[in-house]
Amino acid sequence: MDTEKTLDLEGIAADAAEAERISDLYEQTGDPGGEFTYELKRPLDWKGRKIETLRFDLDRINGSVIVRAQEAYFKNTGRTVPSTAFNDGMQAYVAALVCTDRDEKGGAFVSVETIEALAAVDFRAVISRFNRFFVRIESEAMESMTSARG
Repeated sequence: MDTEKTLDLEGIAADAAEAERISDLYEQTGDPGGEFTYELKRPLDWKGRKIETLRFDLDRINGSVIVRAQEAYFKNTGRTVPSTAFNDGMQAYVAALVCTDRDEKGGAFVSVETIEALAAVDFRAVISRFNRFFVRIESEAMESMTSARG
């Protein structure tokens, strides 16, 4: 029984440290929501189309988008993601789902494969914006959980 109490206390300490770390990151990044356009440093030739900019709407991210991204990520990798905020692969799926660029017929043409095909400098820049968004969301969730306990 003492072991269970020790493990629980260690878990609480780890949760508190993670919440503080996320809160610190949130303070540094501010509110990264909304729409943004990213001009590629290295344009991408993708399936007969030259992509020079990508447009995203972070305000379109909701529970459905996150669940769809998690399901697709799991289906393609066989791995689950405990935190979207710190998984570039998972964020690439979300980025593809909320990219607002459309083809001539109005259909989405940016997929996770498109995002993953970006040059490293462009991939990092796009994913960093999603990282800041999810850090904010997870920070707010941790704060809500902490105040609900208190």
